[in-house]
Amino acid sequence: MAKPRRGDRGGQLALPFPEAASPRAQPRVDAGPLVALHGAVRLLLGVAEGRVVPSDEALDAVRHSLDVLAAHRPRGRLGHVVRRYRAKPLTDVCWGELVDELAFVLSLAPDGPPDPVPTRLRRTR
Repeated sequence: MAKPRRGDRGGQLALPFPEAASPRAQPRVDAGPLVALHGAVRLLLGVAEGRVVPSDEALDAVRHSLDVLAAHRPRGRLGHVVRRYRAKPLTDVCWGELVDELAFVLSLAPDGPPDPVPTRLRRTR
């Protein structure tokens, strides 16, 4: 009967073990852009829900929020709204229009699921 051969394990025993005293470098996490995006979205939701009244401070904050969103290059209808309102100055005259546009883009609808559409199943033989 053949005897199983063992490989040379001399190289495995020579491997150095990591030292416990050397701490691993922790990656630096910068949450600044994420916090800015969160604040921008919350403000625009407040505008869309009608909880923010037009004032000089609110207009500046909305302008800043649109700039933060623009840095993430949104597409679709949200991207269109961001580009449109960044291109022209916000004034009290267009505040209602901005509220309507944001409410539409963010799909603020009454609570509850949409009514299901009845489907008709075909019978196959």
